[in-house]
Amino acid sequence: MGTTTPRAVMPTDWNVQLEAANRRVAEIEHKIAVQNDTLQRLSGEGAATQNVTRMLAVLKQNLERATLYKHFIETRLDPTPARQSAEGA
Repeated sequence: MGTTTPRAVMPTDWNVQLEAANRRVAEIEHKIAVQNDTLQRLSGEGAATQNVTRMLAVLKQNLERATLYKHFIETRLDPTPARQSAEGA
């Protein structure tokens, strides 16, 4: 049988992850703003808006996931406030 070699576990730099998550959230928010502008323009012209509406729905779902991930990273950086707010609730 084959031998298994232990995998190296790399420590996660949560600050780098948080910066990336913040950039991702900002990127998605910008895309949502652009799609909202496009939707308003198309609506004003009387054009079909189904594709833009669907794109907005997908982007909003992406934003929700990205925001949740950002909050997860924030708890890894400082878990104490999350515990305090959970205990206080």
